[in-house]
Amino acid sequence: MAAACVLGGAFAMLPGAVLDASLWAMTWVLFAGLILSVLKPHLVTMLGGGATGQSRFLLLQPAVAGLLAAMHSVRWLRAENPALFWFPVAGALSGVYLLATEGLGHFGGKVLAATPDSAAGEALFTDAAKLKYAVIVLAVGGVLALLIAARRPRA
Repeated sequence: MAAACVLGGAFAMLPGAVLDASLWAMTWVLFAGLILSVLKPHLVTMLGGGATGQSRFLLLQPAVAGLLAAMHSVRWLRAENPALFWFPVAGALSGVYLLATEGLGHFGGKVLAATPDSAAGEALFTDAAKLKYAVIVLAVGGVLALLIAARRPRA
């Protein structure tokens, strides 16, 4: 609980517009994850099927989520007209939130897991796929937010 409070306090130090943009962008990341998960069987087939389609899907899903985070954070921040530095920060924060969630879940899973096979602990433990997803969202969101913001003149 203390770690969650410290993380929340650290995020609260961000400028209001950047925090707003990143939290709204995070809703689009979660929405993309939900919709693409529902469409997964069809998308895996379209991407080549089998193991190849599955591995392509595992790269496509976080890339689309990062793209949506970048687009929405830039759109939200453009009205506030902050310095160019804040655009990639807001775009990348969705990935940072995912990493923070995985870290807190991992530590919470260790506490909740009375035995190595307990359901509560297993549900919270972090695996490499979740970390890879978060890092891809962070990188794509940050880089694309910078490119989109730098490309168009700010009002």
